[in-house]
Amino acid sequence: MSEAPENRLADLAASLYTDVPKRNMHHYTSLEGIVGIHETQGLWATKIQYFSDSSELNHAFALFRRQVEHLFVNNLGPKDLLSNLNSWIQAPHHTANAAVFVVCFTERYDSLSQWRSYTPVGRGVCLELQASHLLACTRAHGYDIAKCIYQGDKKWSLAKQAVDFFVSEATKIGPDASGDYFHAFAALQQDLLRIAATFKHEAFEDEREWRAVLRHDGSSTAPKIAYRAGRNTVIPYVSFPLVHPDTEQFRLWNICVGPTPHMELSVAALKSLFANQINCGRYPVMPSKAPYRET
Repeated sequence: MSEAPENRLADLAASLYTDVPKRNMHHYTSLEGIVGIHETQGLWATKIQYFSDSSELNHAFALFRRQVEHLFVNNLGPKDLLSNLNSWIQAPHHTANAAVFVVCFTERYDSLSQWRSYTPVGRGVCLELQASHLLACTRAHGYDIAKCIYQGDKKWSLAKQAVDFFVSEATKIGPDASGDYFHAFAALQQDLLRIAATFKHEAFEDEREWRAVLRHDGSSTAPKIAYRAGRNTVIPYVSFPLVHPDTEQFRLWNICVGPTPHMELSVAALKSLFANQINCGRYPVMPSKAPYRET
């Protein structure tokens, strides 16, 4: 029996998803978002190409393109493949069909920068999840979890490895009948995007973000892809259930209500809405202490 072929690109991607959070995680959302979370007992994992901040994916691909250009200009690989790859990596639409879905969390609780960046003014909520609960949900539904990488040197080293492995694997797959390698790139792009999903610009290091990432394989057992209206396009997403696979319970650890002129009303309403679905006990819904208001 022959051994499965080595795929160092997939191994590199997998190596970025070995760490796990040791402390509670947080997810910032709007008032509409927290009501939806209660109704569906889960979050939305967005297709990575449709993130509201498109610069995140562009940041990773800028590093990939830099290595591709280095190989191409210096003829460090099969000429036809590198020519194809240089064209492919410059055109974002080539990765449009890659199905990698992401939901974001942060170590930061009641963070002023998080309220400003990820919630509407006066309408923000932060839900808190126990790390063990989050990991159980992640594993039960086919997601992997990774801590975002901010350090420039580490990202560049990973980008160089990723592209080198990408070229090596594409070479093994070989060209199609017309001599092009685009079908090989399509076969490998999921792993490249899984690596890209862990990259964030160093300016955001204070966010201390983690991501649950799903590589959607299109099978009958994979989560159903749904769609919601965005500001400028329709956005694909899948469910990230927060029901514990063993207890079959939807539980949060705590909720923090973001800065709002109606704090007492908001706290009371969320206590009533979530009732016995919060674990922390005495203070199940907390008011933010962040000094933030609309001017």
